[in-house]
Amino acid sequence: MNLRNQLQFEIKHLPAMLGKVFGGIAAAIGIAGVAIEIDSESLHIFWRYGLVTLCGFGIFIGSSIWLDKIKKQQDEKLIPRPNPQWQVSLLSWGLLFCFVAVFLLAVFVIVYT
Repeated sequence: MNLRNQLQFEIKHLPAMLGKVFGGIAAAIGIAGVAIEIDSESLHIFWRYGLVTLCGFGIFIGSSIWLDKIKKQQDEKLIPRPNPQWQVSLLSWGLLFCFVAVFLLAVFVIVYT
């Protein structure tokens, strides 16, 4: 499989994959917020964190279902998929490095300002 087909394959999955990532992050933040609010015994914003948690789980599950539908449609159309043993996932690695760079920049700004 050539590089162009691989990038097309990955770009079609990108919105669903990002939905899963952001849904998981929202759920994790919400669960942590609920735990902190329960521990601090100030339950005045407890419902906000609970809502964030539920929305995060909903986005994650919805994106999973959407990703499965995309994969089934591609299987029906017989779109060539990359060889799973040698898949490079350029788009996934690129996004990972971008997120790492943003995280390191944020840490740098927080520590040194």
